[in-house]
Amino acid sequence: MGHGYKHRETKGELIQWLQRSRDEALWARLTSTAVRDWIGFAQHLKKAWSAAGGDPYDLRFLDNKQHAVHVWQTVSKPARQQKRDPRSTGGPPPSLDDLMNWLWYYENDEFWEKLHTKDWQHFAAILRAEWAKARPGNRHHFPSLRDPSNCRMIYDVMFGKEA
Repeated sequence: MGHGYKHRETKGELIQWLQRSRDEALWARLTSTAVRDWIGFAQHLKKAWSAAGGDPYDLRFLDNKQHAVHVWQTVSKPARQQKRDPRSTGGPPPSLDDLMNWLWYYENDEFWEKLHTKDWQHFAAILRAEWAKARPGNRHHFPSLRDPSNCRMIYDVMFGKEA
């Protein structure tokens, strides 16, 4: 198995560890750095992981902003959101976090090529169409994608700001 497997395994352990953590100081540091300083976010996690007996080298995948974003999105959700099945059509539509989690693992080169656009209406239409195609029976349309800043945020996370 390649290093990607090890990263997924370690990321899962990190997420479980964070979800059990009651360290209010750590949560305050993570909350203050998440979104605005992903490098600082990763450093806080590595330090706390090390203090708990883990090897900070195992968390080097957090140096990639996309991994840090994914960890934060996963652990910062309220418990009721984590338990909701984003494929269900009953209840509220899936959140942007649900969309980002799906995108993170979605593999379709043609889709990613098409999605690499900064025409935000077109970007949103491509995302909605692919979500519906990949999840038959799901009728949610992500009203939050009407806001170009949400599309830009997704673009920046998935492709990097320089793209």
